[in-house]
Amino acid sequence: MRADEASSDVPFEASQADTSAYGAGVGWSPVYDLERAIPEIIAYEKAKRPAQEKPAQLPRNVSDHQRSKKVPMVRALQDAAHKLHPECKVIAGDIDNNA
Repeated sequence: MRADEASSDVPFEASQADTSAYGAGVGWSPVYDLERAIPEIIAYEKAKRPAQEKPAQLPRNVSDHQRSKKVPMVRALQDAAHKLHPECKVIAGDIDNNA
């Protein structure tokens, strides 16, 4: 594999993981993409909890994978997690040993 890197000040992640080998290996692949799934998950979670009820006060941690060189995305995830709970930890990793 060959990769070309270019500098950019745009905090945008334009790559997408190829999960075809994973799908072939486990015999399953998702029906929804993130753009469709996330609004439905949010609506579901809001509907099952009364509006006046506060979310759980315990910190929830987030694990994120395939994040090598995707710092803007990790920072955005940290910002969102900390809005839910200031003590939330975001754990990011990648198969690359240098990530």
